[in-house]
Amino acid sequence: MSRSLFSIVILLAVVSGGVTTLFALADVSDPGAQSSVLPSPAESGMPEKISRKEVRRIRREFTELLDSERDALRAVQSKRRKEGDADRKARRKEFDARERAARRKFFEENAHGPERRTYVKDLTARREAFIDGLKSEEKQERAELDARWKALKDSQRTRLNAVEEYLRRSERPLSTLLERAD
Repeated sequence: MSRSLFSIVILLAVVSGGVTTLFALADVSDPGAQSSVLPSPAESGMPEKISRKEVRRIRREFTELLDSERDALRAVQSKRRKEGDADRKARRKEFDARERAARRKFFEENAHGPERRTYVKDLTARREAFIDGLKSEEKQERAELDARWKALKDSQRTRLNAVEEYLRRSERPLSTLLERAD
């Protein structure tokens, strides 16, 4: 309904005293008021024009949504990195304690000789292999987290461009674009 026609209908309704009936009819005729399941006009193929104020509000809320998504992922990833670092540190400490005890026992049994030299070389090789395993595990974990971060940023960039395209035309964006991505 155009704005001028709507104003005339309101004026007639107020003059005739049927304000409550008019608002009930307006609510019934509004697809958005009938059900939250029905699509918005923009989703049904008819773009809904919005005011500049509404454009600014949608843009602000959408950028806040994107910021909160990034903050949430950053917090989760920070927690996972700290937990992974603590786990690797504990395993390394346990490995060192176990090897230290085994080395003491071996050295008590073999006070002198070439066996000690080969044992120390083997110990060094075992320790380096263990540490390399921890480093590769950390590298893989960080690569996965970085890939997830990059995927979120790309997804957000795509959504932002789509929303901005609607807002440039002063149209309401699709509600699927404005929802939180999980």
